Amino acid sequence: MQKLNLTLAAVATLALIGCGGGSSSNSGSSNDGFKIYKVEYSLNGTNLPSCPNAHITTTPAQNNSDIGIQNCTWICGDYQGSTMAVSLSFQQNGKNGIWEFDGEVLQTAPAQCHN
Repeated sequence: MQKLNLTLAAVATLALIGCGGGSSSNSGSSNDGFKIYKVEYSLNGTNLPSCPNAHITTTPAQNNSDIGIQNCTWICGDYQGSTMAVSLSFQQNGKNGIWEFDGEVLQTAPAQCHN
């Protein structure tokens, strides 16, 4: 059930971004949401996953019974040799737990994507 909720949240995030809603913390040098960025991430133990050039939503675990969630979303991502909308999810079990890859949601990229 939890994995289903994460997948639904990721799909909803992609839908909101595609419609112009949602917030952005794009760390790229451009504010152009339709620029194609390479999809990449790094995991480093209890530190938040790093997702350069992604729109990121983070909910860190507050105590040992919480689950931390991070979704990294690229509206126009260069992923496995194709341009697509990509959302990767990560999960942390407990406040000092290790962050782990939890899944991906892939969709057709908007026509406005460009280099």
